[in-house]
Amino acid sequence: MVTLILKNDFNKEINIFWYYINNKDDLYHKKLIFNYFVDLENKLRNVHDEVEAKNILRNYILSFRRVNHDKIKKIEISIEQQIISVGNIIIDVLSNLMNYKFSDNHNGYIITPVILPFSPFKGNTFFYSLNKLLKLTDLDSLDLLIVLAHEISHFLLFDKLKEQTFNNDYKMTDNELYFLKEILAVLIIRSRELVQWLKTEKYEGNMLLRFLYVKENNNIKLISDYFNELYTKHIENGLNFDLFLIDMIKKIKYISSELNEKIKIWNQYGAEREKYIDQIIKYKYPIEIK
Repeated sequence: MVTLILKNDFNKEINIFWYYINNKDDLYHKKLIFNYFVDLENKLRNVHDEVEAKNILRNYILSFRRVNHDKIKKIEISIEQQIISVGNIIIDVLSNLMNYKFSDNHNGYIITPVILPFSPFKGNTFFYSLNKLLKLTDLDSLDLLIVLAHEISHFLLFDKLKEQTFNNDYKMTDNELYFLKEILAVLIIRSRELVQWLKTEKYEGNMLLRFLYVKENNNIKLISDYFNELYTKHIENGLNFDLFLIDMIKKIKYISSELNEKIKIWNQYGAEREKYIDQIIKYKYPIEIK
């Protein structure tokens, strides 16, 4: 059994916030934060001293958590209940789907609730966004298990890519790996084995995939749908996951330069899609796959 731990960590929450609002190479997530916390952006706008800015951020998060303390506590109780009842079932299904075997001394995974408007990960920790949940009246619709499956699929993928099967022929750039992990998470979570637990037949994954199209033989499809069809064919033909993953890597590397251009557009304009419609139309223009 893989250990799953719910662990609040206020310092890590501050640090992950700080990372995203100061990462010049990731404007998309910075804009998401300030779109959600407009008053935080105003508080930081004219502050140039790092210590002062971090104190403002610390106090802001602390204040937000105090105001929402009772609801956050209820959410955390619900998270723990889901982890205990189904968490390891989801992990077992994932490991079987991805042809992955956990070592006996595996460190497990840490789930850290945060008020970021998205759920990033670092090391063996994923930071679970509380924002949408704070608006729920029914915590039975908590999406923890879907996020859990999504993030752990990333962890398993990274471990698999270290295996001998995936030698230097399959080394990937950061952008290639980004698209690989995000698309793959969609395919895995749509799989029959996980759908029975998660009800995720129409799972769409990361927002940038929902506007990204490919074209093959004059057929235009969402990139996740395109790879989902390939995945389904592999399964139907009885091929193992590693062979599919190799095929998927090759196809992503083939369109690598086009994906680089797409992510530049998304990084600049994705968080303000309604404002920059022309750029999103350019983003949606399908990538040719031959």
